[in-house]
Amino acid sequence: MKRILFIFFEVFLLFSLLVLFFELPTGLSNLVIIYCTGVFVYAIVGAYLDPIKLGFGHASIVNGEVLFYVFAYILFFQPYLSHLVSSLDLSDLSKFRYEYVENSNFALPASAIAVLSLHSGSRAFHRRNMPIDNNLKISSPALPIVLFLIQFILIFAFFADGGLSWVSGSYRRVLQRASGLDPIAYTLTLCAMITIASAIFSLYHRTYSFTLIAATALAFFWLAFLLLAGDRNSLLLLIIIAFSAISIYYIKVSLPILLLCLFLALTAYQGISDARMQQDRSLSATISAILNPSQGVSISETNFSTQTIGVRVAFEIADTYGFANGRYTVSAVTSIIPGIRSLLFGSAPLNSSSIVGHTLLGPRANHGTGTNIVTDLYLDLGIFHVFFGMFFFGVSWRIIRNRLTAMPHSHDRMVLFLVATSTLAQSPRYGVAFPVRYIVWTISILAAARMLSAVWISVLGKRPRKQVTITQ
Repeated sequence: MKRILFIFFEVFLLFSLLVLFFELPTGLSNLVIIYCTGVFVYAIVGAYLDPIKLGFGHASIVNGEVLFYVFAYILFFQPYLSHLVSSLDLSDLSKFRYEYVENSNFALPASAIAVLSLHSGSRAFHRRNMPIDNNLKISSPALPIVLFLIQFILIFAFFADGGLSWVSGSYRRVLQRASGLDPIAYTLTLCAMITIASAIFSLYHRTYSFTLIAATALAFFWLAFLLLAGDRNSLLLLIIIAFSAISIYYIKVSLPILLLCLFLALTAYQGISDARMQQDRSLSATISAILNPSQGVSISETNFSTQTIGVRVAFEIADTYGFANGRYTVSAVTSIIPGIRSLLFGSAPLNSSSIVGHTLLGPRANHGTGTNIVTDLYLDLGIFHVFFGMFFFGVSWRIIRNRLTAMPHSHDRMVLFLVATSTLAQSPRYGVAFPVRYIVWTISILAAARMLSAVWISVLGKRPRKQVTITQ
């Protein structure tokens, strides 16, 4: 009965948000800010009251859904609350020629629909009292070797092809992309994510090997390089994985501790932004900038405000150019396999970030603005695509979480959960392709390592370690 009441309540909330979206005039209403923020609070409180419990002595609130809402708040709601509380002028938050503040009455309901849809999708597949398998299932023997070899080869290739240019002079993302090293950097970041997740799992269960230690050393080398290069978002992916794993296995993270860590992370985020604009890109100069970031800069005045404006500009773009009619989503899915997207759609960029950047910066801009999950889904098929797309993400997240809950001592399920946590957390400030690629490629690497291990065992006649049942 309680579950049915919650379903009816969320249907009511969704219907009311759709009414606001379609019926409100242009402008910015304080009542809309309050109501949409209330929907956000409902979602994040629900996630906070549903921590993941794996039998390690404490529950953890540091998971993908909670962190998604944290990023969503910073991007989609906090600037409007600042406007409500302190009369912050939203038109003064960026360097863009126009901020489309008049579209705020559309942006807020659309953002609230995205948050509510993720929450509803996650709750739709919430299973209670599921059977639990406490067998310890360690990583495949080939995985540490695969991770070490990929990272070693790609780090060598990265620096042999001019990777040091990423830390020469002040930060220029457009020059990094022009170097052609982005695919190598992406693969290295993915392997580092898997390695760090695998290392913490193996450390807790005492199943680590020399090869895994060597692979972990390469992962931390790449993490240090990302710090020097100023790639804050890739660096954050690795940090979130480590933080989430530690909160599951070792330390109970309470709400005050999580808020403190969030404050420190945002401070460091701004510090890295300062450090990467310096000519001196040494480690000491970078750390100094992180410890002494720009003073007096609020969240609303950072680069996060770009995505706040990115939601508002989406409605102007849709009115001017129409929707992409599914092409963005198809492009995102086909981008999982390298080369397929360009084969189907050609070399022209097919994503919302290109048209958002064109609209905000003009056709002659030498840098981009990126996109966000609300804009990406809305510009593809409209507001109902925002609902169904985020509902799908919520369902997918819950399935990954349920699989880990049913087998908490499974290496592969824990690694996938941690990668999903990290990518879902940052999804608000990216398009659909971002979490999909990371999750699918993680599954592929883990499956390929299992297959290689099976071949290795069949050829050499070796047997995997005996499974151990862990009693609670």
